[in-house]
Amino acid sequence: MKKTLIMLLLVLPVSAAEYEKPYRDIEAGYHQILLAEEWEAFIEALATSESGGDWYVINSIGAIGRYQFTEHTLQNLGYSVTSAAFKCDSSIFTASMQHEALKALFRYNETILSDFINHYDGMIVDGVFVTKGGILAAAHLSGAGGVKAWLCSAGTVNRSDGHTSVKDYLIKFSAYRLK
Repeated sequence: MKKTLIMLLLVLPVSAAEYEKPYRDIEAGYHQILLAEEWEAFIEALATSESGGDWYVINSIGAIGRYQFTEHTLQNLGYSVTSAAFKCDSSIFTASMQHEALKALFRYNETILSDFINHYDGMIVDGVFVTKGGILAAAHLSGAGGVKAWLCSAGTVNRSDGHTSVKDYLIKFSAYRLK
């Protein structure tokens, strides 16, 4: 689908202050669009990494859906979905519910890790350029505790799900500059 942007410019005599306000408003709106696009790209990359983008997959440890939630994580978020029930009827945890659960998990992790994000964002730790995107992705993988352990140990404590480590996700998602 081709996107077209049409801009209409009117030339009117105005003061500098009157001229700058609409420009600032447009700039702020454009910035919000860029942030939204970055967020969507981040979520798509996470989904691809977690499940290949499959809304209905169950992995070998029982994590379910596009974002590979464990039963424990879902319970903490207020969902009563088990992998066994999901396997029998995937409609109990729809795509919309999975997306809302992901947003709730990110809000939770961002709150828990706010001091770490503020301190480490933009720093290099154990050769890794640390960003908010990397921290949130790594927390999705290992929980906030796994990220805290990695950062506090300067990378020597590197939890893994058996395939991917905290450091792997910090690197993989470091390019996403989330606000």
